[in-house]
Amino acid sequence: MNFNNGRSGVYDAPVYGSNKAFLYEAYAVAREDIHLPVFGIYRDGQSALAIINSGAPQARIRAATNGNETIRNRVYPVFQLREQDEQHIAEDVFQTVIQKDDGIMSDLEVTFLFGKEGGGYSEMASMLREYLRSRGMETADAAGTSVMLSIYGAVNGKQKLFGVPLYDKEQQITSCEEAKEIAEQIAGEIETAPVVRLASWDVNTVKGYGVGAFQPMGGKDALKELTEQLREQDIPVFLSEPFARVQKSGKGIRLKKDAIRSLANELSAQYSYFRSSNAADRNRPCYYLLEGAVVMERAKQLASSLDGYGFAGIAVEDLADTSYGNYRKGQVSSRDTTEKNFAQALSALAVDYPLMVNGGYYGGLKDVQFVYNGPDQGSSLDLADCEVPFYQMALSGLKHYAGEAVNRKENRRSALLLALETGSLIQYELAGDTSSLQGTELEQLYGADWNRNQELILQELSEFAPMISRISGVPVVKHEILAPHVARTWYENGWVVTVNKGDAPTDVAGEELEAWGYRMERSGEGWSGH
Repeated sequence: MNFNNGRSGVYDAPVYGSNKAFLYEAYAVAREDIHLPVFGIYRDGQSALAIINSGAPQARIRAATNGNETIRNRVYPVFQLREQDEQHIAEDVFQTVIQKDDGIMSDLEVTFLFGKEGGGYSEMASMLREYLRSRGMETADAAGTSVMLSIYGAVNGKQKLFGVPLYDKEQQITSCEEAKEIAEQIAGEIETAPVVRLASWDVNTVKGYGVGAFQPMGGKDALKELTEQLREQDIPVFLSEPFARVQKSGKGIRLKKDAIRSLANELSAQYSYFRSSNAADRNRPCYYLLEGAVVMERAKQLASSLDGYGFAGIAVEDLADTSYGNYRKGQVSSRDTTEKNFAQALSALAVDYPLMVNGGYYGGLKDVQFVYNGPDQGSSLDLADCEVPFYQMALSGLKHYAGEAVNRKENRRSALLLALETGSLIQYELAGDTSSLQGTELEQLYGADWNRNQELILQELSEFAPMISRISGVPVVKHEILAPHVARTWYENGWVVTVNKGDAPTDVAGEELEAWGYRMERSGEGWSGH
């Protein structure tokens, strides 16, 4: 929070996002989740960072500028000791529901750290990074890579007869041989080996069942040959699995309170939504959430079934970016309890396998090495002056991280420049054939067809991958906004990156930086950029 910035408004958002156990018809319309339970204030060269150590899943962070609530600028946490929500019964009929069976069971603890004169948000990120180290957070190997490949193997699609969809059947969209060719072609274009995440490669989870004993698409022998061949080229392969989401079977969680169960006695549904809309798409698969207590056993079952496949690690698709309570009668648990269950499951997996996680909430970071799909944009609130990549700054030198896939973004150049600005791995989501994905849970992979997009991807990597390899895994020392759309980042190894994510050229230190361009320089060595 930057004091007296002339903006108006109030910020009020739950840590780790809304409780996904509640059934929201407009769930697609949401602000960016808070991944780290921290908030900071800066004024007249003085800065302070607050970290919610305990009770974060039950907390909200609230901030208001002068004149909105009081004559003061304020930012502070609010803890909800018992779950509550508005349950809408009809368009104009609703009631407030308070879950009385199980409140927060942990202590509430907030730590305040105070920075040096003039430190600002760069110092806040550094303080948080050192604080995490002091609390025993595992540090990933600093040997960096520049590219992450998420390769999708199969989809559960509707089979048609005379054009009429009749039944679901899993169908492979990428063979092991195609996955090998993709990884090898990209490895031949970059200076460091890519990291591969095999997603939708388990027959059981493709069908919609909960994770358990691994059953590979394409057969065991073909997959073992794939991992072995890539391992010989120093390309690590992570098996990617969802642990909390199911379509079929499993112990699901239910909605809240006895009075509500009589109105909506169903599992908490997670719908897909039409783009730029708050309307649920009922033609696409609907997922349900599992009770947190069953996740540990499923994690152990998966780990025990992976011997001999040659995976370098496990990619967990949901435990580190999902937060919800359980309101089944007699089995009530708060978000705080569920978060602890998920953290324990991740710790159990980490005993045998290095971990990669999606999203990367604070509570799920302790035992992981990689975070993919990290937050790369804010909520664009009117009261904000600008957005800064605080998440990446805090994790730099501590974990490897990648933003959302470049080929998922509307502006690919902006995503590539953001990777330079933050030291993020460049991620691509790929598949051998995407012609049959419409109406399935993988419909968003519209730009993932390798055969159609390989020329553009290789061209992007030839320009950006060498730059990323210089700064991947290196701590960010300082970051500053030079002008609207123009940012500069200092890395601990001496590299300085300036990016212009605007439509017009700008003057930087007496030299013109073109629109959507970058400059990468090192003390005494000049600079290279476009």
